[in-house]
This record gives sequence, C-alpha cells and structure tokens, in this order.
Amino acid sequence: MPEKRVLYLTSGLLAAYRVRRGTVELDARFAETEEGVGAFDSYARSLGDALVYFLADLVEEDFLPETIPFVRGGDRRALLERRLAQRYRDASLSLVQSLGTERTQRREERILLSAFTNTQPFVPWLTALREAGVAVVGVYSVAQLAPRLMRAAGKKKEAALVVTLDAAGLRQSYVEGGRLRFSRLSPLAAADVASPERTAGAFGRETVRLQQYLVSSRAMAREGERLDAVMITPPGLRAATQAFVADNGVVAATVLDLQDAMTAIGLRHRPPDAGAEVLYVYLVAMSAPRAQYARESLRGRYRVHQVRNAIMAAGGALFFAGLAVAAYDLVGVLRIQGAIEQDQRQLALANEQYGRITARFPAMPTTTESLRVAMTQYGELTRRTVAPEALLAELSEALQLSPRIELDSIRWERSDTPPPGLATPQGAPPRSGPYEVATVNGRVLAARASDYRNITNLVNEFIANLKRRPGLEVVAARLPFDVGSQTSLSGDIGAERSDVPTFTVTVVRRLAP
Repeated sequence: MPEKRVLYLTSGLLAAYRVRRGTVELDARFAETEEGVGAFDSYARSLGDALVYFLADLVEEDFLPETIPFVRGGDRRALLERRLAQRYRDASLSLVQSLGTERTQRREERILLSAFTNTQPFVPWLTALREAGVAVVGVYSVAQLAPRLMRAAGKKKEAALVVTLDAAGLRQSYVEGGRLRFSRLSPLAAADVASPERTAGAFGRETVRLQQYLVSSRAMAREGERLDAVMITPPGLRAATQAFVADNGVVAATVLDLQDAMTAIGLRHRPPDAGAEVLYVYLVAMSAPRAQYARESLRGRYRVHQVRNAIMAAGGALFFAGLAVAAYDLVGVLRIQGAIEQDQRQLALANEQYGRITARFPAMPTTTESLRVAMTQYGELTRRTVAPEALLAELSEALQLSPRIELDSIRWERSDTPPPGLATPQGAPPRSGPYEVATVNGRVLAARASDYRNITNLVNEFIANLKRRPGLEVVAARLPFDVGSQTSLSGDIGAERSDVPTFTVTVVRRLAP
C-alpha cells in the first residue's frame, strides 16, 4: 500500500503531511521563496511511489451558481467549458459540480462553478511535482470537504454553515442538501488569533456577516431566518464561542471542540501546533472527493498507478481463483484417495476370506496356472468348433422345392482357406475364413435316363434353389450329362439306358470369424 502525503497550501506557505489511518504527521514546511521551492523540489523527488493530494486553502477562490439546459455527453462538456471560459480568465484550476435538476418551462440543471482565480501560488509547487514524476491524485479545495465534516458532526441533510479556524484563517462553507453551495475564507489578524476572547468573537462576528450575505444573495429563504452552524473551535474555546453566539438571535450554533471533531472522523493524533486544517488533511487522504480541480496532464503518473493496481487486482483475483480451484481439486484428490484406501482394505479383507475358503478345498491334481491355460484353450477350441446343422437345414429347404432330387451322400468339412471357385470382386483379395464346405452327390428320380433335357433342367433347378439361399454359394457343379460344345450326344432312338444319371454340387458358406 503506497504512502499518502497531503500538501496543504496557504498564502505563501506549503505544509507537507504524512497521513496514516488515525494519524496525521507533519513532514516539512516550505515557504514560497526560491530556497523553499528548491527544497520542495528535492522533497518531491524523494516521494517515490507515494500518492500526493494537493489541498488548497486560499482566499482567491470563487463559487458561482448557474443554471444550464439539461443536456448530456459531449454537448454538456462543451457547454460547461464555454461557461467556465466566460466566467474566468484562467480556468486551468476550475471545477463544475452538479446541484441537481429543476423543472420550469423546460428541464434545467443547477450547477456550481468554482475556480481558483489566481493560479500563480500553485505554479512552482505543481511544476516541481510534474517534473519529479509524482503520482498526484488531484488538486482539492478545503471547501469540498465541508459536507463530509458536517455529516461527521451529525447533520446530514439540512442546510448548515461549517466554520473552522485553519492555518489560513476562518473558513466558512455553506452546505445544503449534502452539497457545497458557497465557501469563504476570512484571514484573521494576529491580534484576533492571539486572544481567545477575540477568536471566539471572530466566530460569531464573521458568521453573522455571512448570514447577511446569504440572505442578500437569496441562498437562504428569507431575512431573519436563523442559520444553523457547526463551529469547530480550537481546544479550550468551546464555552466562550458558545456564549458569544447564543444571544445574537441569528445563528443556531452547534459548537464542537477540535478534539471532538477529530474523534468524529476517526483521527487520533495530530501535530501539536496544527489547527482545524488537520481535519481536512485527514479527510482528503482517507476519502478524497471524486471531483477535483487539476487537469489530466498533471495526473498521468496517478493514472499509471491506477492501471497498475487494476492489473494487480485482476492478477490477485486470478490467483485466488486458481487457489480455490486447486483447493477444490485437492479435496477431490483426498476424497478419491480415501475411497482407494477403503477399496484396498475391502480387497485385503476379500483376499483373506478367499484364502480361508480355498484352504479348505481338497488338493488339486495340477496347478491353478495349468487349469487357466487349459480352460483358455478349451474356450478357443469351442469357439472355433462348427456343427453342420445350419448348412444341412439350408440343403433341406432347397430339397423341399425339388422333390424329384434324391441325395446319395453329403461330405461336410470346415476350411480356413477360400475353396476353389469362390467368387471375389475383381482385384480384391480373397475373403478371410473360416468356411464350411459341403459336397453333395445326388440323382434324379422318376425320369427316363435317356431324357437328357428333363434331367438337366431338374438338376439346374435344384442348383438355382441352392443359390437363392442366403449366404450359400455354389462353387462347383457336375451335371449328369456333359452338354458342352466340345461333346456330342448319341444313342439309339427309343433305346432305354439302364444306369441312373447322377450329379455333384459343391456349396460354400462363410462363417463368422
């Protein structure tokens, strides 16, 4: 976490404070002289990565309420820049704060234009900060912190005046609805600051004057209206200030001692000679307002700091997300390891029970490994054994369709190689086995042996029936008669043959591997 430094600027003097939670410590003071600016330049270069808040408490500060048409985006920015340029000769340290909207004949927005009308007191200090590359969070006015100081005093929504005695003088800030409406710095004479009675009188006197100004400028509703005020006095002046403002009939004051105000905002320790400015110094470091006076050219290093913090935050988020995933995975691994250990215990128990049971078995004539090998080989033999029933059933179905065919013999065998004559697609390798092959020998009944045509037709019809059976292929056939073009048929007309014509057919069916 980088250190926080607050540079508190008054007329002719710059005080540097180191701020930690609950503590404000004075680092150094620099006069607006050549030696003081040189010393501050060395101090700025020693700040390193510290975050710097530039807090101004000057007389040359202007607050001007305005009403503008209700617009948004680029049109609003252009309109505000034009209004600032019209109102202020030098708008380099200026600020626009919205006070809400109001509806008359058209919707309008109430704004508060504020600026440091004399920017010369800022120049040497801001130049040194820019050249040293310091991360400047922003330039602020003590008046911006008055609403937060008023809330700490217990007044949140009502209109009230916040009066503090700072190193620069008596600061009076009018707050309405939680927003700053006007602020004024009244430098006090040395005699007023030296005398407690005159200091208490200055609180009352300057507050009455500001009440009259607010009535004349119509910031307050009507003349004679009592002005609520929160007055934070130096230690020991609370009773005197309360007595002074109690009888004027103009101000209804809530008077707090500086130590009570410090307790209200959480500040425990301050420099011994510091006034109420430590309240503003502490508030700007702990909860700086979003709006500020500086242009972006001064805040470049701070933007780098913000980007770096964003990257580190994203990296931290990813790191913790990775840790969460790793923790979840670790829990899963431990759960699985627990399940494995439980399974191992159950396996050991089962092996123990198995050992006790097998110990009561009678002695085996061979080893367990030999039995395992034998059973494996038996299973393989059983898988490869094929019975001829399925093929014989196919032959029976074909014989049902050819009743004049009678079979003499069937020779069945199993083969791992493709039998001769098995048809395969052109260029394709032979299909792998196994196969079952049946060679069928048969004859034709109730036909004259000399009736070549009829016998041949009956045998061809039987072969066609076999081919129509799913999965069967006829790879060879020997007909009763050789009717090729190279042979001739001869015999006496009307002569009967005594022999019975026979035929042979070979069928194949591929088995599942």
